[in-house]
Amino acid sequence: MGLYFDHDKFPELYKNTEAIQEPNQQFSRNDALADLLEEQKKELQRMFNHVMNTMDEKNGNLRTVIEHDEQMMMDMLNQVLTRLDRQEALTEKILRQINHIRSILFERTNYLATKIEDGYKVTSTYVYKLMTGSDQPLSFLLRNDKKEESK
Repeated sequence: MGLYFDHDKFPELYKNTEAIQEPNQQFSRNDALADLLEEQKKELQRMFNHVMNTMDEKNGNLRTVIEHDEQMMMDMLNQVLTRLDRQEALTEKILRQINHIRSILFERTNYLATKIEDGYKVTSTYVYKLMTGSDQPLSFLLRNDKKEESK
């Protein structure tokens, strides 16, 4: 830091009209502590810059890794969603097929039940005819018995 001159108060202070002869300093004083502090500041600044550069580089690498991982996660999520959509479609197809099979099964069961009932009627009428010797069908006799019971 240089010397401060208040030229307003002392306009003629330290005015030299002659040429300065060099070297005009006979001795110099070195302050080892000040030099050490200055070196420490420079070294600290250099280390700080190095640490900041290293951190920036590692942050960049970390961002790259995170972006890569995010991309992989999104790809996996898309694959899972695609598989779920396919699975849902297959499930719906299977349900339709099961409903179709069920309706066919009900139709066949009804057909067989009708055939069995018809066969039972014929068989029971034939057996009744053999046992009683009457030509009246069994259903006619059952209706007559119900009428007599209700009276």
